[in-house]
Amino acid sequence: MSNFCSLNDAIINLKNIFNSGKLWIGKDLSFDSEEYDIISYELPQLVETNDCYANFKCKIVIQETQVDIDGELFPEDPLIIEKNFYFLNSYGDFLWSDSLKKKVWKGNYPTTLAIDLDIGDIYYFYESYPSQNEPYFAQTRENIEDKNIEELYCKRPFSLHIDEEIMMAIIDGDEGYKSARENIEIKLNWKK
Repeated sequence: MSNFCSLNDAIINLKNIFNSGKLWIGKDLSFDSEEYDIISYELPQLVETNDCYANFKCKIVIQETQVDIDGELFPEDPLIIEKNFYFLNSYGDFLWSDSLKKKVWKGNYPTTLAIDLDIGDIYYFYESYPSQNEPYFAQTRENIEDKNIEELYCKRPFSLHIDEEIMMAIIDGDEGYKSARENIEIKLNWKK
């Protein structure tokens, strides 16, 4: 997993990732996802010092990937979408051991979180999701509602948690790790 803690490292990583020209968007815990071609993207400029935290805006213009079916492209007029994401640095999400990442996330632990600035939905962002080997945004059930992203604590903007009751049930053997994965809580850390 790449470093999504420092701004310059995150920008360089995303440039390399988006240069693949493809990405996927879907819902978390669902096999329903769509492939898109990256038309363009805008990232912040690199900064002189590399001690800034990687919380930044990124505009991505994508279009539905066309598929050739018997010599005809489908869809005929692919939908073009502009997404405005706010990527969060992953520095504060330090609670997960490698063992838990493998058991709960099946080795597919997200690189970081991205917030859709237009509607407030929160996505897990994967640099490379194993089934696609391309960048993947998985929409969670969470939304920031009417909160201002500028009010997020910049050093540790989020952490991912397992509900205590679920964790105790796993320890007791009453629940499996799948239950933990289905009940992940995203905790956003707001300035006081």
